[in-house]
Amino acid sequence: MARAGLVDGVGRPLEGVALWADVSRRWGFGLGGLLRVGLWRSPFVLGPAALRRLTRLQAVSEPLHDAHAPRPHRYLLQLAVRPDCQGRGAGSALLKARVEEASARGLPCYLETFSERTLALYGRHGFKVVGEGQVPGGGPHAWGLLRAP
Repeated sequence: MARAGLVDGVGRPLEGVALWADVSRRWGFGLGGLLRVGLWRSPFVLGPAALRRLTRLQAVSEPLHDAHAPRPHRYLLQLAVRPDCQGRGAGSALLKARVEEASARGLPCYLETFSERTLALYGRHGFKVVGEGQVPGGGPHAWGLLRAP
């Protein structure tokens, strides 16, 4: 387990990755965590337009998370599969081991998705929609999903 989260990969060459956080009471990296994981560089690397988009996403994801994720839980921050590998089980492989491990520990799992297409994948792994929202400024629809242990 990494200090700021759990990172899983699948495939050789790499087909996909998942980034999880182990959330106890309150969510957030804090200044020390931002420095440890290098997120302080984000404004310089991403640029102002990307930061504005991330801020709009956060405006819907934080309230969903705060309202629907029990404490403690595992939080799926990011699941990414290379486009040429999608639909071949990489996403399921990334989810399966971590949700089974969380269930064995009695922990629920929570995530947000901004793609309706991924709802079926998460549903196959026991996630249920617990909340929805709209990203401000014409952004995508958001779904908060929870999986009981």
